[in-house]
Amino acid sequence: MVSFNEVSEGMSIPELKKNCSTQQLVLWAAGSGDFYQIHYDKDFAVGTGLSNIIVHGALKATLMSQVLTNWVGLRSWVSDFRAEYRAPDPVGATLI
Repeated sequence: MVSFNEVSEGMSIPELKKNCSTQQLVLWAAGSGDFYQIHYDKDFAVGTGLSNIIVHGALKATLMSQVLTNWVGLRSWVSDFRAEYRAPDPVGATLI
């Protein structure tokens, strides 16, 4: 955990590694209501120009917010968080 006084612009934060399986994508789809076929149907995803099914962007943002909340600890909070989806990540890729 880190206190507010220890935070400075550009400092490194601890890594979190996740490997999103197809099962996790199905569970995320059920919880979020995002059933777009690029997240579970390989033929459909390939038909749209992707190389494989991809991880939900909102799931990736949630994992990034987990990094921040793990870093600041239970007695602190993150006051603002934004994410940009710059590239798709295929299922099974290790997200860092």
